[in-house]
Amino acid sequence: GLRTDLMTVGGMLIAGGVVTWLFLSDGLRDIALNMENQFRPLYMQNLMGITNTQIGLLQAVASLVIMAVTGFGGWFSDKRGERIAIVLGYAVMACGQFVFLISRTFLAFVGAWALFGVGWALLTPAYDSLISKAVPDRIRGTAFGLFSTSTSFVSLPAPLIGSFLWQNFGPRTPFLVLPVVIVVMLPLLWMKLKLDPMQAEAEVEVAAAN
Repeated sequence: GLRTDLMTVGGMLIAGGVVTWLFLSDGLRDIALNMENQFRPLYMQNLMGITNTQIGLLQAVASLVIMAVTGFGGWFSDKRGERIAIVLGYAVMACGQFVFLISRTFLAFVGAWALFGVGWALLTPAYDSLISKAVPDRIRGTAFGLFSTSTSFVSLPAPLIGSFLWQNFGPRTPFLVLPVVIVVMLPLLWMKLKLDPMQAEAEVEVAAAN
């Protein structure tokens, strides 16, 4: 049964529908974030003069914003649709990255981390909701597990790529990848994340048959 479910979900991943684009966007986002996450503390501490305590406070700011805004993010996804919530969440994350790149003071970094928190709070409920709608109940758990495993696997070499960019093109270069990826993804997600329940069910049947 597990083998059949994995093959069905795998077929949906390459079918070109909503599931495919959710997987691609999630994978590209994870690659970009893993490419830079290892270097954020080094960049802020060594180049911007931010202390370890302040770095910890920034993480706390992002966590507080996520807790405060996630409920609104779920409501917004229900009222306006998952596609709008996902596109808006990515746009807010890109703005946060821009603020991060131009920041020189701790308060400016607080603004960047607050935007990151808002972006995550918009994205997470919308992603989960759209996956739940696009994948039938009988393979939903398998789909979530395969998504997490696959995106983690494809992003494994990202820190090595980030270190190469840091050493050869400058410390800010790894942080430019995320906004570039988002700008490329936004129009594609806007066009592709239109869920047709009949089409979704047809994709499942085709994937299962193959």
